[in-house]
Amino acid sequence: MISPQVEVAADRTSSKNIIFILDTSGSMKGEKIRQAKGALSFCLNSLNEGDRFNVIDFDDQVTTLQRGLVWAGRENLREALSFVDKREAEGGTNINDALLTGLEQIERADGASFIIFLTDGLPTVGQTDINTILANVKGANRSSIRIFVFGVGYDVNTRLLDRLAQDNHATSDYVRPSEDIEVKVSGFFKKVSHPILTDIKLSFPGVDVYNLYPKELPDIFKGSQVLVLGKYKGGGTTKAALSGSAQGSDRRFRYEVNFTPDHRNDFIPRLWATRRIGYLIDELRLHGQNKELVDEVVRLSKKYGIITEYTSFLVDADYRLALRDLAPTAEKKLKAGLKEQVGAGAVNRAMVQKDVTAAVRTQRGYVDAEGTEPRVTRMAQIGNRTFFKKDGLWVDSQYEGKIEAIKIKGLSEAYFKLLSEVPEIGRFLALGDEVIFLLHGKAIQVSDEGKSNLTAAELKSLVGR
Repeated sequence: MISPQVEVAADRTSSKNIIFILDTSGSMKGEKIRQAKGALSFCLNSLNEGDRFNVIDFDDQVTTLQRGLVWAGRENLREALSFVDKREAEGGTNINDALLTGLEQIERADGASFIIFLTDGLPTVGQTDINTILANVKGANRSSIRIFVFGVGYDVNTRLLDRLAQDNHATSDYVRPSEDIEVKVSGFFKKVSHPILTDIKLSFPGVDVYNLYPKELPDIFKGSQVLVLGKYKGGGTTKAALSGSAQGSDRRFRYEVNFTPDHRNDFIPRLWATRRIGYLIDELRLHGQNKELVDEVVRLSKKYGIITEYTSFLVDADYRLALRDLAPTAEKKLKAGLKEQVGAGAVNRAMVQKDVTAAVRTQRGYVDAEGTEPRVTRMAQIGNRTFFKKDGLWVDSQYEGKIEAIKIKGLSEAYFKLLSEVPEIGRFLALGDEVIFLLHGKAIQVSDEGKSNLTAAELKSLVGR
């Protein structure tokens, strides 16, 4: 967890450059435009004196408040609030030109620079090809401006909006018809209105780290922190090096980190796996099918018990099936789900995916495309192990039936001897009368049949010493 606001004075936040781009096409009529104008007014009133800003309104045409960025002084804000209040919803949706106009105005600005882009529709005017719009924006964004995206309602292309945010170093979010635009956008702006550290880089000298998530570290705002999850080889103590820009100058921080396994933190691997699954599904959603990525999603889901809409079948799958037999089902589900880019299902999936990527959803349940939350009752997470219940038998997810299980009779002398030697398996045995688990490469099945006694040699073989 990184929280450099400890070293940066809380009352000395960086000034920022920000452009608000508001969709006022015909589909925004009524309550949506009223809420959107309320959200934008809140953001304008929350600007700091040292900030510079502009407002862009677009339908089939693009209209700007000013020719470029202006200071957030009283007169400029009064003019901006009047400009927003007069906006009306009509016409088509020229997303391409609105974004390019915003980037052109903010491209050469010094300091932290953001665009907040709010739209409720699909591109219908000007350039309408999704891939071309993405390429145009990426090509115009030479200064790595953050583009934060809000999709309003269900008539948005989630692939376009999510890629816009991902390709431009920011995040996307969605406002369902039942939600209030003003509340959601205002809450977001409160978080980003005080940038503490931008353009962050993190390294761990002397330690081989890999598979770190998030792949690109986000800016840190007042009162926030960043959680970085990853894997490492080797170990020992090092000074993590964090660098970034604060108040227009380069800043560096050092944190002592001890890379030593600690089994008291056996919840961390599941958090890491959740983040990785989120990253892999994002890659599939935004860049297309890839068999290797699907295989990895299934492997991690099975091992760590992280159930998503695409891997919910694992709860019912035969535990003897190998990964190569399970992956085609996931591939089929992913293909069907990812094909849908517009509509309620697509928006619900995008919002669920945001939670998975942030490692918010690690509990025994998942959210499907309809937004409902089926509960998974035949799965148990114990430490970093996952068990699935199959016909009354609890099966360690790492066991695939390739080796014959050694059967131990429950509550027998052999059972208690094994438990005495390896007390940690008590958590597995507490699941029920029938359990299969792996121990030092051997499969052990506890049931009402099996060995009642173990020789010293047999016990030694099972416990690995």
